[in-house]
Amino acid sequence: MKVPGFLKVKISFAWTLVAATLSSTAGERVSIYFGSGCFWGRQKDFADVEKQVLGRSSAEVTSLVGYAGGHPEAVKRRACYYHAPHDLIYENQGHAEVTQVDLMGETVEDLERQMASFSEKFFTQFVRTARGMQRTDPQDRGPGYRTLVGIPGGMSPSASEGDMFKVFASKNVNHMDLVEGEGSEDDVVNTVFVMDSNKFPFYPAEMFHQFHDGLGHRFPEDYTQELRATQVRLGRVKPTGCPEHGVDPHKHLVVHTLEVDDL
Repeated sequence: MKVPGFLKVKISFAWTLVAATLSSTAGERVSIYFGSGCFWGRQKDFADVEKQVLGRSSAEVTSLVGYAGGHPEAVKRRACYYHAPHDLIYENQGHAEVTQVDLMGETVEDLERQMASFSEKFFTQFVRTARGMQRTDPQDRGPGYRTLVGIPGGMSPSASEGDMFKVFASKNVNHMDLVEGEGSEDDVVNTVFVMDSNKFPFYPAEMFHQFHDGLGHRFPEDYTQELRATQVRLGRVKPTGCPEHGVDPHKHLVVHTLEVDDL
């Protein structure tokens, strides 16, 4: 049977869309999170790695700030900043502020190369002191700002995702103590708690925290406004069910408070 020309065009266009979808979802995708003090500046660091080192576009950036590391017995369905009810506040659940990024590639080697780039950046976020390596924002102290990394499987290698802990440890130029995390740890100088992210998952932070200015200084608008807007349009930055409270420094508008669902 002869197929009309216009139908051939439609079929061809449909297959092009299918192929594009398959291409965009092909390969491995592994989420890793890093915590080292206030997450505002850390998100900028990792977004810069994604764009400047890995060559990702604004639409391909995966860096998101959030909370992780709380002991499973203390964790609720969501983690929130300090404007939330007491039992939902991230620090009261044993979480720390973290930034999550995605490793994306066709092979384990691709994933490991990206892990190496993120790990190198992570270990630049410290300064040497008489007591050991200290975060660059020492004014933020306590369990909510402790240093940690979240890797699927923790310190154990994965046949499909590679030995991400080995890659991470190989970039430990500071010779910091790498300790297996059990959840809700204290803030210990010169120590990185290694969490199994399968047991200690990531909880995204509120919208007003995403792509925020740094402590005491502003980041470029292509980061705080344009990149943030792209991530909102893509649905990656979205309401979490936690209160969105305060002033959004990127729009200079008061952010309305959202109701928190009852647990």
